[in-house]
Order: sequence, then structure tokens, then C-alpha cells
Amino acid sequence: MKNKLFLAMSLCICIVSSYLYVHAQEVSTEDMLDRCMNIGQEFLNDYYYTIEMKQDLDMSKYSIKDEVGQYIKLKNKIMKEVSEKKYGEIAYTFTTVSCYNYRFLDDGIEIIFNVSVRNKCSGSDEVNESLQQVRLGFNYYKDSIVINDYFEYTDFDKYINYLQAKEADSDKEKYNNRLIFTDELIAIVEKVYNTVYKKVIL
Repeated sequence: MKNKLFLAMSLCICIVSSYLYVHAQEVSTEDMLDRCMNIGQEFLNDYYYTIEMKQDLDMSKYSIKDEVGQYIKLKNKIMKEVSEKKYGEIAYTFTTVSCYNYRFLDDGIEIIFNVSVRNKCSGSDEVNESLQQVRLGFNYYKDSIVINDYFEYTDFDKYINYLQAKEADSDKEKYNNRLIFTDELIAIVEKVYNTVYKKVIL
């Protein structure tokens, strides 16, 4: 009788422990989503502000995968020159970032953000606005969150994506609106900058 009672109590403890563990995991997952959203919003605010105001992007504030950070830094530099050519001197800029969609991955979270950038040129009352979507990938482990993927659904990233897929030997499906961050990607961006953007747009 005592053995049966002991087994029953042990089973109850296991069930309760399992429930608490699963519940804790759910809370932790939702909390991690909020943290990734906050990091993404802050990063994108900084990214677009530095482009319009021609300031340096301080990437040391964020944990970013090296290859991804290299691409973002180079693109940020190019977009500053494009903005300078298009708008001239900006008096002020205001960026609004919100979550459009997200999905959980095996090793992280992928979030698509809506981004609205409004700026006013010096000497003009006109306010210019641009709208775009940006996908950021986040890899997380305990308290560490790393930005490990980036794609802006604009002509620039789509064109770079097309060129990278064109040079791929196989498995072109993986390049569907997704950059593969390699040294070859940086070489493609630099070539596009020097042969297209620098000569035609700039």
C-alpha cells in the first residue's frame, strides 16, 4: 500500500514538474520574442537615422554575426551616398519601426519589420517618406541574442540577391529573398557599387 502511495505521489510530482517546465519554456519564448523585437527596432532606428543624417553606425551596441555585420556596414555606407545625392542635406529624420510578422526557427527567431522613414530637407517644407520591409534573424542562447540574418525588401538587396543566385552552382532555391553572407557577397556588392550605383545613381 505504501509503495502504491509513493508511486502515485511520484507520478503527480512528475506531471506537475513537467507542466511547470513547459509553462516556463512558453514564458521564456515569449519573453525572448519581445527582446528580439526591441533589439530589432532599436537597431533599425539607428541604421536609418545614420543614413539620413550621414553619421557613423555604432554596431558595437549590438551582437551581430561578423559576415552579416560586414554586409550591413558596407550597405550603410552606400546608402548614405545615395541619400546625399537624392535629398542633399537633411534637417531632420524620423523613423517608425513595427513588427509585421515573425516565426520561430529551430535555433532562433525571424522577424519582418515595417519601416517608415520620414525626412525633411534643409530649406524645404516638403516631408519625404519611404516605406520598406526588413527581415532580421536572431539566434539566441540564454541571455545572448545575435543578429544572424538581414534582408531588406528593396531594389538594392533584391538585385544583390539576384546576382548571388546567378553565380550559384546549385540549390538556387535557398537564395529566394535570402542573402548568403560570404566574402563573395561582399565582392558582388563592391562591384555593383563601383559599376552601377557610383556611375549611374551617384
